[in-house]
Amino acid sequence: LRMEPNIKDGYGGMRESNLLFWFANLIYGVNNTKELSGTLFSETEYKEYRVALEYIFRVRNALHLIAKKKLDKVNFDVLPELSQRLGFKDTPKLLKERQCMSKMFEALHKIHSFTSVMTRRIAKGYLSDIKKIKPLRANRIKKNLYLYNGLVCSTYSRKAVTLLRLLKEINELPNSVEKFDNSYVYFASRTKIPAKLTHGIRNEIKKLLEAENLYPILMMLYKADLFINILPSAKKIINQPQFDGFHVHPVDIHTLKALQYTRNIKDDFVLDIYNKLDKRQRGLVNLIVLFHDIGKGRVKDHHIVSEQLFKKFAKSFGYNEVDIKICARIIRYHNMLSHVATKEDIYSQKVIMNFNGLLGSIEALNLLTCVTYGDINSVASNIYKSSTASLVKELYLQSYNAFDNVELIMEGARRVKKENTIKNNKIFKELSRVTQKKILNIESNQIFLAKKASDIIELGKQAKDTIDKQYSISNNDVLRIKIIRAIPLNLGYLLGKMNFMGLAGMTIYKLFDDKKYFEMWFTDKVEPHEIEFIEEIIENSFDMEKQISLKKPDIKSHEITIDCNHRDDLALINIATKDQKGLFAYVAKLFDEYGIDVESAKIYTVRKRVNDLILVEKNGNFCSKQEEILSLITTP
Repeated sequence: LRMEPNIKDGYGGMRESNLLFWFANLIYGVNNTKELSGTLFSETEYKEYRVALEYIFRVRNALHLIAKKKLDKVNFDVLPELSQRLGFKDTPKLLKERQCMSKMFEALHKIHSFTSVMTRRIAKGYLSDIKKIKPLRANRIKKNLYLYNGLVCSTYSRKAVTLLRLLKEINELPNSVEKFDNSYVYFASRTKIPAKLTHGIRNEIKKLLEAENLYPILMMLYKADLFINILPSAKKIINQPQFDGFHVHPVDIHTLKALQYTRNIKDDFVLDIYNKLDKRQRGLVNLIVLFHDIGKGRVKDHHIVSEQLFKKFAKSFGYNEVDIKICARIIRYHNMLSHVATKEDIYSQKVIMNFNGLLGSIEALNLLTCVTYGDINSVASNIYKSSTASLVKELYLQSYNAFDNVELIMEGARRVKKENTIKNNKIFKELSRVTQKKILNIESNQIFLAKKASDIIELGKQAKDTIDKQYSISNNDVLRIKIIRAIPLNLGYLLGKMNFMGLAGMTIYKLFDDKKYFEMWFTDKVEPHEIEFIEEIIENSFDMEKQISLKKPDIKSHEITIDCNHRDDLALINIATKDQKGLFAYVAKLFDEYGIDVESAKIYTVRKRVNDLILVEKNGNFCSKQEEILSLITTP
């Protein structure tokens, strides 16, 4: 079943109905398939089939009227007018096109399920290979149940059983099962469904979901219309269309296809990862694949809804908290491996650390890699190319090696947590897509660790609107200056001119579009009439030609620590010494002279001691010259 179905020659199309009639006419001599009601199928079964077929006839008539010629393929171009002609109207939750496609998928599925089973049942005496009868009987598992060359067969006359009994029978089958014959599909379709899932049924479902050969089992249950009885949470994805232009199947088929690909991995690198998973982990892969898109068809972001639905399911089925946590995390971020691999710089340590912060462990990385392989391949046959495989492999290797740095992983995890809080903020949701993206792409990790979500959003909005500069001055308990600059700021000059005030603290954060945020606060406030003088200092600080003479501070060599291996792209400088006026002004002036770019900084003074933490970019201007710079900062 595809997103652009051919209602004549495709899955569940009129060809299948015609084939059923031809066989019925040839073998039974009937002039109408309905005449076999009560013989091969019940009145109810035929009625459901006929209603579905009539709807497809209506669709075909509408297609011909729209195209003014023969047209049997429902493509996205004709869908708006088609849905309107068929009487669908937009609702607050569902567009008419989605309603139309969903009903069409339902009809095609019913037609295919009915015709494939009944055609095979009618023609079994003519199509069956006599040579296979003897070995089939030799491989009899029990009465009315056979397994031959991976194919499970039954009899069309077999009596219906309860759902619990059916699940127990399926769970007792060997892992060698590859497919189920239509006879077994028909038997399963008549299963007696209980009003609610009992404890025994839940245990059997849980056992079934851990099966190595889960795909053929679930495909059989899907054909037998039992899929949502096994996974009630999947109700919304049944016959749910996907209009993104990439997915060739509706959500339910895409999910089953993803499961199939995770069990038939062709990529050697991913296969090696999968083969190293234990039985428990492979069972988790099954769960993640089944739930990764289960939230689609709802108003909210399907990543979040899928995570919520999984947690509810897993808790009710008795999964342990550790497994629930890791699966929920991967379901929430199931598309991030492909996103980061194909759209971000996978050689950037910041990108890798943020990615690892999402996952939290190597186990999660292994599971996500297998899930991603299945997910991408099930989108369309031409998506997972050699270039994609190469990027996925490289991202995996970069991430795997980076898990050794626990401190940075924790930093990345904290950033991700704050980003999620920001995404759920009402004000953030009202911003334009461009502004949202810029806020989430703020370069400095430290701002996500230090500030509240609402403050980051407000700062991002202000930075987005900043053309060259903007600043504010508050003078309540102490003097506080906040600056957002898009043009260079002569920080050494600014701090030097403010030397008459005691600097109590300062933070610097690199934002986006080469903009930076500076916030500094002092030990005292100023007189109201001095505010104008401070504004003049700030304005002059945007003149990079301005010079100021600063006294060299007294910093001993043991009071400054430099770590050029802090991160691939950042070096860490820590200055812990006695408080001195103009200390950071001198350091900032020196950085400006050497072209050293500060990514973030935290300047803190307490009890006449300073503790300055500065992250500078490794652009070739610092680490290669650190001895020279140290000699200019420190005193013997």
